[in-house]
Order: sequence, then C-alpha cells, then structure tokens
Amino acid sequence: GPRQQILIFDVRTRPPREVGAIGRRGGIHAEPAGRIEPLKFNRPWAIACDSDGGLFVAHHGSTGGGSTVLEAYAPDGTLRWQLFGLCFVDMADVDPADDRQLFTKEERFDIDYGAPRGREWSYRAYTVDRLRFPEDPRLHIWSAGVWVRRIAGHPILFVNDMSAEHLQVYRFHGDTAIPAGLFAKTTIHRIRDGTWPPYQPCGCEWIWCDTNGNGRFDAGEYDAGEQPAPPAQGWWVDTRGDVWLASERDGIRQFRCVGVDERGVPRWSHRAVIHVPHPAAFREVKRLRYLPDSDVMVLGGITSEHKNQHWKTMGPVLARYDRWTAGGATSAPTWQIVLPYLPGVRGHESWEPMSFDVAGDYIFVAYTAGSRAHQIGWGRVEVVRAADGHSVGHFEPPPDIGMIGIQDIRECVRAHRRANGEYIVMIEDDM
Repeated sequence: GPRQQILIFDVRTRPPREVGAIGRRGGIHAEPAGRIEPLKFNRPWAIACDSDGGLFVAHHGSTGGGSTVLEAYAPDGTLRWQLFGLCFVDMADVDPADDRQLFTKEERFDIDYGAPRGREWSYRAYTVDRLRFPEDPRLHIWSAGVWVRRIAGHPILFVNDMSAEHLQVYRFHGDTAIPAGLFAKTTIHRIRDGTWPPYQPCGCEWIWCDTNGNGRFDAGEYDAGEQPAPPAQGWWVDTRGDVWLASERDGIRQFRCVGVDERGVPRWSHRAVIHVPHPAAFREVKRLRYLPDSDVMVLGGITSEHKNQHWKTMGPVLARYDRWTAGGATSAPTWQIVLPYLPGVRGHESWEPMSFDVAGDYIFVAYTAGSRAHQIGWGRVEVVRAADGHSVGHFEPPPDIGMIGIQDIRECVRAHRRANGEYIVMIEDDM
C-alpha cells in the first residue's frame, strides 16, 4: 500500500492494536521521490530479527526481475549494511549529457570512473512510481534494456523488451520516469489483465503519446496504423529522437520525431514515417544503428549463405552504408563482413552475434555464449573498426569474474565514448 512501512502491533489486545511503524511513511515514494535512502522501503517483502534487536528487511520493487534490496538495521534504526540484487534480463545506458549517470529500466546509478574496479557504481534512485502512475508499461509488460536520449534538452528514457515487441518512452520529473509514449506492433493482449492499455486500437500497430501529460493512456491519444507491423526485431532511437524499426523482410522505417512539448513529451506519427526497402545485400535485417551526424547506417542480419543459428540472434553479417538518406539504401554497402560464428550449434549454446552498438571509431558486437572446444569465453565482445570493418580484437571477462552470459535480449550491448577518449562497453549478464 501507499505507506510502504513495517507495522508494529501489540498482540496482547483483542484485536491486536497498531502501536508503531518502521520506515519512512511512503517509503521509496517519500520526498525526494525515488531517491535511495535508509528506511525508504520499496515494497517490503520479508523481515527478520536477531537476538540483539537487529532488524533485517528485504524489499523488492521490481517490475520484472531484480531490484531486491536486503538491509540490516541496528535497534536504534541505524543502517548497518545493504546488499543489492538489482538487474536481471536488463541493459543499461548512460545519460549523453552526463555519462556519470547510468540508467536501467528501473534504476539510476552514479558512476565514479576513478573508483576501484567493482566499486564504481552507487545505487541512487528508483524511477518507477506505481502509485501515481499505475498504467506505467513497466508494470504491465516485461521490460529489458534502455536507451537514454536528450531531445530538445529533455532527458528521455526509451525502454525495450526481451523480444523487441514494444518500445516504451518516459520523461522525467526529478528521479521519476513518467510514461510518455509507447510503440506497439499490434494489439497488446494481456492474459492477466485484459483492460491494459485502455482505449488501444485493435488489429493494427499504434503509437501512444501522452499529450495531456498525466501519464495515463487516455482516449484520443493514439495514432494508429493501417495493419499490424510486419515481423521485426530491430528497434533503434537515434540522437535526434527518430525511432527506427528494421523489419526482417519488409524494409526499414524511420518514425520522425515531430516535436517535444513543454513537459518533455516527444511526439511521433504514422503520417511522418519514411519507408525504404531492404538493401539487396541482406535476406533479413535484424539490427540497425543510424548515426545522423554522419548519415551512416550499420545493419546486422543474414544472407542466404550466412544465417543465424538460434532463432533470436541477429545473424553474422554486418554492413555499413554511407549517405543513407541520399540513397545509400539502394547502393552497395561501403563494406560488408561476415563476423565469426560457429555453424550448426543450436539453442543457448550457440556462439554467434546477438547484438551490436557503435561508439566513436568502433563497432562492438556481443555474442550469445561461448565454446570451450574452441577456447572462446562466454561474454565475449568482438571489436570492429567502423571505418573499414576490420577486426581489431575482442574482450572477454577476466578469470576472477568467471563465466558470464547468456546474452538473452535482442539489444544486449551498449557502447559509449567518453570525452577523454575512454570507451565504456556494457553487456547483459543473464547467467
């Protein structure tokens, strides 16, 4: 409930009588809303006490895996220690205006790049407010990774899901991410709750934009297409706020951002869509990155000869197209390569590209798993030079971290070049 407290009852009376409470009233939603502080519980889940009067609290605000916080308090309410289990089937991104701020689908972290390895991060805020915004898509559909963009100066959080079915859009008020938009390929059918989202169009793709700024799905706020979107996995949001979707076989679409209101709510419309056919070099396109400043498109997918081994991966073919908006989609690629992969291996044990990201001079490609027989470690990231597609090496986790992976969501890698030239590369760990 809204109190987010542990209640104390005197059980000597009939009925038992409430005599006190532990924790800030409102918990994580108390001001400053979302900020991580002692005694601000986020859905208290379990409690225990020891013989010395110490209190142990587990609270669990997750909307879809992770977000568990375990805390120990002294009898006087002083915080003794915390343990965090925050991210699962998740992917992070940094704020382009301040890369010391890192976001996941639910959390905000402070990053100190000068701190010792493993101690760079501090958990600062929880961005979901389930009480004020009960129609938040994160409360209704499984969410995964994020992109953070600055559009007309406003910080905007884009949240995707494991299988790239939807793309969620959030604006910020303080540390709270307020629902502002949603792209859906077709009608959303909820087995448990058939009423969400209300007023959605049926039988077609649609875009919802929160035009009145209340964070709810109201009638009249939907922009509907003519039919369901074709099968597609390749969402991308460029630095201008344009949303891209690469269908597997039916071309590539660019949803132009047509403005941002004074609250920070971006707007898109099916009437402002640019559609181009697939480049001839690909049989299917599964991932893309478009770079507006250089008008470069990078595509990942398959050809008739080189295919994905597992159904969710991107395929081993990577290609760069220059002058994309000037007709690059219909011309030969600037370069095209086949990334290393092991044919004939199925399931999660396949070693092949899952996703890629572009930052600065390089393209970083995350792989699904590993191969002991070929001495390939799990969690490998191949690095390709963006200018010519030549391999420059790879990353693997060091032995003290141990085996990590599996890369299990479509968009499982983020790369960022800092102002000092350092590269930050983040990958999902789903072991």
